[in-house]
Amino acid sequence: MPHNHLISYMSDVQNFEKNMSSLSDKWDLLTLLGSMSNIGMDTSETRKAFEDLLDEPLMRLMEETFKKSLDELEFKAQSAIDILIRNLFERTADIGFLATDDDIRNYTQPK
Repeated sequence: MPHNHLISYMSDVQNFEKNMSSLSDKWDLLTLLGSMSNIGMDTSETRKAFEDLLDEPLMRLMEETFKKSLDELEFKAQSAIDILIRNLFERTADIGFLATDDDIRNYTQPK
Protein backbone atom coordinates (compact mmCIF):
# COMPACT_ATOMS: atom_id res chain seq x y z
CA MET A 1 0.00 0.00 0.00
CA PRO A 2 1.44 3.42 -0.91
CA HIS A 3 2.46 5.85 1.78
CA ASN A 4 0.56 9.09 2.27
CA HIS A 5 3.55 11.19 1.22
CA LEU A 6 3.22 9.70 -2.27
CA ILE A 7 -0.20 11.31 -2.71
CA SER A 8 1.51 14.53 -3.81
CA TYR A 9 2.58 12.63 -6.96
CA MET A 10 -0.90 11.20 -7.65
CA SER A 11 -3.03 13.86 -9.33
CA ASP A 12 -6.15 11.66 -9.49
CA VAL A 13 -5.95 11.04 -5.75
CA GLN A 14 -5.40 14.74 -5.08
CA ASN A 15 -8.46 15.62 -7.19
CA PHE A 16 -10.54 13.03 -5.35
CA GLU A 17 -9.44 14.42 -1.98
CA LYS A 18 -10.19 17.96 -3.14
CA ASN A 19 -13.70 16.98 -4.23
CA MET A 20 -14.30 15.15 -0.96
CA SER A 21 -13.08 18.18 0.96
CA SER A 22 -15.67 20.25 -0.90
CA LEU A 23 -18.35 17.77 0.12
CA SER A 24 -17.10 17.94 3.69
CA ASP A 25 -17.51 21.73 3.59
CA LYS A 26 -21.11 21.22 2.49
CA TRP A 27 -21.65 18.88 5.45
CA ASP A 28 -20.34 21.64 7.73
CA LEU A 29 -22.83 24.04 6.19
CA LEU A 30 -25.69 21.57 6.62
CA THR A 31 -24.73 21.01 10.25
CA LEU A 32 -24.59 24.76 10.87
CA LEU A 33 -27.94 25.34 9.16
CA GLY A 34 -29.47 22.48 11.13
CA SER A 35 -28.29 23.89 14.45
CA MET A 36 -29.38 27.43 13.55
CA SER A 37 -32.86 26.40 12.47
CA ASN A 38 -33.55 24.58 15.75
CA ILE A 39 -35.36 21.78 13.94
CA GLY A 40 -33.48 19.17 15.92
CA MET A 41 -31.66 17.78 12.89
CA ASP A 42 -28.34 16.19 13.85
CA THR A 43 -26.22 15.28 10.83
CA SER A 44 -23.09 14.32 12.75
CA GLU A 45 -23.72 10.56 12.55
CA THR A 46 -24.59 10.72 8.86
CA ARG A 47 -21.52 12.83 8.20
CA LYS A 48 -19.28 10.40 10.10
CA ALA A 49 -20.71 7.46 8.13
CA PHE A 50 -20.17 9.35 4.88
CA GLU A 51 -16.53 10.14 5.75
CA ASP A 52 -15.92 6.52 6.75
CA LEU A 53 -17.43 5.42 3.45
CA LEU A 54 -15.04 7.67 1.52
CA ASP A 55 -11.94 6.19 3.13
CA GLU A 56 -12.25 2.94 1.18
CA PRO A 57 -12.48 4.45 -2.34
CA LEU A 58 -9.62 6.80 -1.51
CA MET A 59 -7.42 3.90 -0.41
CA ARG A 60 -8.41 1.89 -3.49
CA LEU A 61 -7.60 4.81 -5.78
CA MET A 62 -4.21 5.23 -4.09
CA GLU A 63 -3.45 1.52 -4.39
CA GLU A 64 -4.52 1.34 -8.04
CA THR A 65 -2.58 4.48 -8.97
CA PHE A 66 0.50 3.09 -7.22
CA LYS A 67 0.10 -0.30 -8.90
CA LYS A 68 -0.39 1.32 -12.32
CA SER A 69 2.81 3.35 -11.85
CA LEU A 70 4.77 0.26 -10.81
CA ASP A 71 3.43 -1.70 -13.79
CA GLU A 72 4.43 1.11 -16.14
CA LEU A 73 7.95 1.28 -14.67
CA GLU A 74 8.27 -2.50 -14.87
CA PHE A 75 7.28 -2.42 -18.55
CA LYS A 76 9.78 0.34 -19.31
CA ALA A 77 12.56 -1.47 -17.44
CA GLN A 78 11.83 -4.73 -19.25
CA SER A 79 11.84 -2.93 -22.61
CA ALA A 80 15.23 -1.37 -21.84
CA ILE A 81 16.66 -4.77 -20.87
CA ASP A 82 15.21 -6.39 -23.99
CA ILE A 83 16.81 -3.73 -26.20
CA LEU A 84 20.16 -4.18 -24.45
CA ILE A 85 20.06 -7.97 -24.86
CA ARG A 86 19.02 -7.70 -28.51
CA ASN A 87 21.86 -5.29 -29.21
CA LEU A 88 24.38 -7.55 -27.48
CA PHE A 89 23.22 -10.53 -29.55
CA GLU A 90 23.45 -8.46 -32.73
CA ARG A 91 27.00 -7.34 -31.88
CA THR A 92 27.94 -10.94 -31.08
CA ALA A 93 26.55 -12.03 -34.44
CA ASP A 94 28.48 -9.25 -36.17
CA ILE A 95 31.73 -10.32 -34.50
CA GLY A 96 31.04 -13.95 -35.39
CA PHE A 97 30.49 -13.00 -39.02
CA LEU A 98 33.63 -10.87 -39.15
CA ALA A 99 35.68 -13.65 -37.55
CA THR A 100 34.65 -16.12 -40.27
CA ASP A 101 35.16 -13.78 -43.24
CA ASP A 102 38.41 -14.83 -44.98
CA ASP A 103 39.12 -11.42 -46.54
CA ILE A 104 38.82 -9.61 -43.23
CA ARG A 105 40.88 -12.23 -41.38
CA ASN A 106 43.62 -12.06 -44.01
CA TYR A 107 43.66 -8.25 -43.88
CA THR A 108 43.94 -8.10 -40.08
CA GLN A 109 46.66 -10.73 -39.68
CA PRO A 110 50.20 -9.42 -39.36
CA LYS A 111 52.46 -10.06 -42.32
